[in-house]
Amino acid sequence: MTGLRRDEVAVPAAISTNYYTRLEQGRMTPSACVLSELLRVLHLSDDQRDHLFEPA
Repeated sequence: MTGLRRDEVAVPAAISTNYYTRLEQGRMTPSACVLSELLRVLHLSDDQRDHLFEPA
């Protein structure tokens, strides 16, 4: 999401900035719980949500 720093997403999602960075880079497979928290923090639309859950 444009304008947010990694820590502004990671901290409210209760994950570390390092973990979030690895998710962005595709080096980690997040749990459904982590994905749900990211949805909550990022306020994603239905289409964006579907895109987030596809690779997971």
